[in-house]
Amino acid sequence: MQLTRGARFRKLTAGWWNWLPLIPFLVITIGVMVLPLAFMLEGSFQSKEGFFTFDNYLQMTAPVYTQSFRNSILLSGITAILGTILGTAVGYFVHQLRSSRVRELVVTLCDVTSNFSGAPLAFAFIVILGSNGVLTLALSHYFGWKIYPTFSIYSFWGLVLAYTYFQLPLMVLLVLPAVAGLKQEWREAALSLGADARSYWRYIGPGQPAPAFCQRFWSLCHRVHTNRFTLQPGDAPTRLTPDRRGAA
Repeated sequence: MQLTRGARFRKLTAGWWNWLPLIPFLVITIGVMVLPLAFMLEGSFQSKEGFFTFDNYLQMTAPVYTQSFRNSILLSGITAILGTILGTAVGYFVHQLRSSRVRELVVTLCDVTSNFSGAPLAFAFIVILGSNGVLTLALSHYFGWKIYPTFSIYSFWGLVLAYTYFQLPLMVLLVLPAVAGLKQEWREAALSLGADARSYWRYIGPGQPAPAFCQRFWSLCHRVHTNRFTLQPGDAPTRLTPDRRGAA
């Protein structure tokens, strides 16, 4: 039985009101993400006079921009690797805790520290490990160990330390669901068939959570790579020294 044109239209639009709750989300998405991206893409092909040009992309080969890309990739890659390795180990240890109260306490602590980033995190590290920081002065006064100028919180490895601080608890939170998917029956079956612990973790254990680990690793890279202010070679955090900033 063929439907008339009106019947087909009514059939297609019968559940249109189910999409009404998505309208505010679509409006916000278009206004916050799509339109700025379109304007930025359009502006990238325009000169200062408003004419079409590729000069903006040709300038990407300048040393200042190539160094910025290098710093961004290195910083995001190193901190993501450290966060993934350490976070996976800590996450597995937290999952194996028998006390649910201690496990919930650790998860809550990781939740709080993973959101402690940005300007408050930078200020905290300067207060603690700056040239006149609390820990810096304590090590110098009580142990005679002067970490400056061998180490500087304003250097590249200082940034690695600061970023790894919040990458680690974030990875713990992200890896816990994947670790929880490892069933004890798989380990028992492998051991009953003659496999040792090393063989289990080499051939069986990583198989199930491996896609989740890769996804978490790239999310950590993206979280650091999108933060631009510490990565350009002319920015303050990469060129400050204890001599130029006496009070941290």
